[in-house]
Amino acid sequence: MNELKRLKELFVADGELGVLVVKEDFNSYKKGDVISAGIAKSRYKLIRINGRILSLHRIIWMLLNGPIIDGLVIDHINGNTRDNRICNLRACSQEENLRNRKTHSNNQCGLKGVYFDGSRVRPSQWRAQIRHQGRKIYLGRFPTKEQAHSAYIRAAKKLHGEFSRDI
Repeated sequence: MNELKRLKELFVADGELGVLVVKEDFNSYKKGDVISAGIAKSRYKLIRINGRILSLHRIIWMLLNGPIIDGLVIDHINGNTRDNRICNLRACSQEENLRNRKTHSNNQCGLKGVYFDGSRVRPSQWRAQIRHQGRKIYLGRFPTKEQAHSAYIRAAKKLHGEFSRDI
């Protein structure tokens, strides 16, 4: 059976709230149940349908916008994977989705695109770099991490456009 057709049989999407309302009993869900991201164990709320696992945000997108074009993913614009309102979702390439990532948890200075270079040649320098089209682009050395981050933000806005994220 067509995946979108089955989803339409099972759910009504509320794009304003970013939730699904169950139309007929299936798995552990009952008619009238509201499915939201809530406190998911993973980054995404996952739902098993006919042996296939789909994420809540992808189901909402498909119900309101139709099938997702091959090669595209659904991005959370504000970076909050529990905010599945349709105004916070957009179809994009995987590369664009990665541009919109938050600062890595192992980032020691807390600023995206910035790292400390304490080499013996040039001690106590902050470096800025950005990734674009699979390449690292070196943006320079700076005396403070804030100056290095400013260089990253300028480059991100220029190279990544609407997908740039500075935090």
